[in-house]
Amino acid sequence: MKSIIRGVFLFAAGAGCAAVLARGDIVPRLTPDEFKAKVQKLVADTSELGVYVVDSKDGVLYVNLNPGECVPTPDPQVRDGAYDPRWVRDGADAVREFNYGLIAGQEPLVVPIDTCKPATKR
Repeated sequence: MKSIIRGVFLFAAGAGCAAVLARGDIVPRLTPDEFKAKVQKLVADTSELGVYVVDSKDGVLYVNLNPGECVPTPDPQVRDGAYDPRWVRDGADAVREFNYGLIAGQEPLVVPIDTCKPATKR
């Protein structure tokens, strides 16, 4: 009798989990303004990371943790509220490669170097 009750309970629990996942309750719904705010923050954070990234490949990030004089002149065509597309691209590449490195169990994930980005990279 206990095993029947236990089986019914486990089935109900599993069915409940499946129903929650199917409805998407684990991912909150957003309004367009909430989504825009999240994207704006993500672009800002990604751009900030991109300033430090010299290269990213095979799940490893090569970063200059003191980029100072390495930071290129900002693109004059970038409007207020937007970010230099070079920095956003480099930051996004870094996030992708970092995730690949995590998946692969790569160590080290971040390698500090004293080199600036190639001047031709755009």
